[in-house]
Amino acid sequence: MKRWTAWMLIVLLFISLVPMRAAAENTVNIQNEIYSKDPKNFTPNGVLEISIEKDGEWKKAGELEYDRFLRSGNLDLNPWISDNSSVKIRIVKNGGGAAHIDSLILGGSSPDFVNGEDGLPVDKLSADDFDVIPVDTDGIVVSFNSVSGNKILNVTARIEETVISKIPFRFPSANNYKDINVNSFFYSYKINSERYSLTIDGIPDEVKNKKPFFMEYCVPGSGHPQGYTYGWVSNDDSYLYISLDFTPDNTFDGNLDYAKGLY
Repeated sequence: MKRWTAWMLIVLLFISLVPMRAAAENTVNIQNEIYSKDPKNFTPNGVLEISIEKDGEWKKAGELEYDRFLRSGNLDLNPWISDNSSVKIRIVKNGGGAAHIDSLILGGSSPDFVNGEDGLPVDKLSADDFDVIPVDTDGIVVSFNSVSGNKILNVTARIEETVISKIPFRFPSANNYKDINVNSFFYSYKINSERYSLTIDGIPDEVKNKKPFFMEYCVPGSGHPQGYTYGWVSNDDSYLYISLDFTPDNTFDGNLDYAKGLY
C-alpha cells in the first residue's frame, strides 16, 4: 500500500472550475436579484416563444426577450384563455445559447404539471429562487387545470450568449486572470491533518459535518448567481482527496463543467 512521504503539501491547491457556464469576468459585478428590463442595460440574446394549445394545435401567443441574467417578463394571455378552463402552454427557446427558467406563474398560480404528470417537479417553477430548469428548441409544456381571474403569464428566465467566456475560476482567488507557475498562490495542507476517504460518486456525504478547507466568494460573468465555493481536502494511506461544492453553478452542463487540482 502506498504511503505518504511528504509531511506537508506546500503547492496545493490550484483548481480550475466550471469553464464556460460560470466563467469569471472582472468587468461584471452582479447581485443575486431578478433584473428589470432597463433598455439602457438590456440586449437580448434570444426569445422564449409562448404558444397556447387550441383544438389540438399550438397557436403562438407572443414571445419574451431575455439576456444572460434572470429577468422577469410578462405576457397578457386574457385573449387566449377563458375563465375556469384548463390550458396547456408551450415555451420554446429561439436564438442565443443555453436558456433556463426560474419561475412561471399564470394569474398568480404555478403550473399543475411540467411536461406531463411524470415530468419535471412543479416546485422548480413556483418561485424566483435560482432553482432553474433548462429550456431548448424542443421546449417545455406546462399545464394548468383551472385558470380564472387575470391571465397574465409571468416568466423569470435567462438566455446566455451563444459563446461565453472560457476563463475559469482559480483558487486561491489571487490566481484569477493569471498564468499558473511557481510564483502563483497555493494552499498548504498538512498530511494526515484530515484522515478520511471519499467515495467518488458525486455525492460528498463524507464532508457533510467537516469544516471546509477553503471558502471563496465567486461572482460569475455568465449570469449565474453569486455564491461561495467550498473545498475540502483529506487523505488516507493511498490517496489525497479534494471535494468541491460550487454553489453558483445552478445548471447542468455535462462535460463543460470540470475541476482540476495541481500540487
